[in-house]
Amino acid sequence: MQRKLITILYGVCLLAFNGVTSAMDSTRTPTTLQSVAWLKWETRQMLIKHTAEYIKKNEGKVMVNGRHFAYDDACGKPCKSGDSIKGLITAGYGRNLMGRGLSEEEALYLLQNDVDECLQELPLTYPWFSNLSDNRKMAMIDLRFNLGAYKLSQFKKFLAAMSAGDWVTASAELMDSSYAKQVGQRANRNRDLILGG
Repeated sequence: MQRKLITILYGVCLLAFNGVTSAMDSTRTPTTLQSVAWLKWETRQMLIKHTAEYIKKNEGKVMVNGRHFAYDDACGKPCKSGDSIKGLITAGYGRNLMGRGLSEEEALYLLQNDVDECLQELPLTYPWFSNLSDNRKMAMIDLRFNLGAYKLSQFKKFLAAMSAGDWVTASAELMDSSYAKQVGQRANRNRDLILGG
């Protein structure tokens, strides 16, 4: 199976090289888009899928509790705050975060997944969350995203006021916190969502 895959990949790459070089005039070099434009969509998707599976085997990964974590590619250890990095900060299957980073689409995809995770967790932790207006839900999701589950749970008076529907007290408690001093306008926007409903 692996030998057959390598043969197929080699053949596709050879066709790509021949197709690109014959289609190009001699004064231009191919761009990434030019070099794959000739591929049929299905062929391209198959090549991406099989090559990604192959690279996964070669790259390895660093996972903790079933989740990928950023790691130092020189030693394969997860990056922790204060660590001295010998190689490159890498995540997933060899994504060089320092040199390549994330595209806007990739960053938005990750953010939307994080928001969805918060949206699933909050009603389980705070049953009253489901009865909030969309604006108040957005404020709670932003707080959970920014603070994390544990730190949010420490805002006892704020959460009690939110549970009781006392928006004025909830807003005052939110603004009377080190969080509000640290994040500035973000806290003001969350306060406004809570007060405005």
